[in-house]
Amino acid sequence: MTMEKEAKYRLLTEQIRSLVAGETDAVAVMANVCAAIHEAMGFFWTGFYRVVGEELVLGPFQGPAACVHIGFGRGVCGTAWQRRETIVVPDVEQFPGHIACSSQSRSEIVVPVFSAEGSVVAVLDIDSKQLATFDDIDRQYLEEIVAIVSLQISSTSIIQENMEQTNKQKRTTPEFITELQPNEIFVFGSNLRGMHGGGAAYVAYRKFGAVMGQGVGLQGQSYAIPTMQGGVETIRPYVDEFIAFAKSRKDLTFLVTRIGCGIAGFRDEEIAPLFAAAHEVENIVLPPRW
Repeated sequence: MTMEKEAKYRLLTEQIRSLVAGETDAVAVMANVCAAIHEAMGFFWTGFYRVVGEELVLGPFQGPAACVHIGFGRGVCGTAWQRRETIVVPDVEQFPGHIACSSQSRSEIVVPVFSAEGSVVAVLDIDSKQLATFDDIDRQYLEEIVAIVSLQISSTSIIQENMEQTNKQKRTTPEFITELQPNEIFVFGSNLRGMHGGGAAYVAYRKFGAVMGQGVGLQGQSYAIPTMQGGVETIRPYVDEFIAFAKSRKDLTFLVTRIGCGIAGFRDEEIAPLFAAAHEVENIVLPPRW
């Protein structure tokens, strides 16, 4: 069985090498590679996800309809992107945070695609209906196939466009945050007494380590900015203090919620200007309208 699989992969690899030779369109390359793998190996789902900004976006694939957007570090695909390495999952139900695009998928392998500069520009994702389908043979040959793809598409227009879009596109804070990565900080509006009884403050207290009685600064995986002590100008010093702190902690990413725009009663157009300097700080993420 092992020798039969290797023989299939050797033939497939040479077929793909010939199939994509001279092709300059990345979508065409990905589409034909997917079709060739899918037909030769008989997997349940075979496809590419492209890196666009802060997420993976569905590309050419073979198989049933799939998830369109996957965040960095989310699921098997996002984790392979984050780790920059192939991930083999014998049982998807045992993988923390697995994204179930189909209940029929039982095992999975994801291989990152690198640009000539060494950035991850896409991932090859393959699913099987059986447990423990993928092994070191699959890893070896699929990495070889992806290396062919990488070499072929790294200079094509779609990859360049994706990378330009990634560089231009600024991540924004999601409307609802229910979990954080280990290096992420939930930034919320508080009061000077540190009574975190409602709105985002309550979420910070219940989920992200905010401390009752502490109204300012870092606490657990949260950061408090007082917003209920007076007018907008009374908030500015605390925002300036926060921005300076974020600049000093490049190891952390700060997800700023719409502070002051809930219980405190301010409007987005009143609070957003306070964060003008934050747009130049890479590890501060602001709400979409700011």
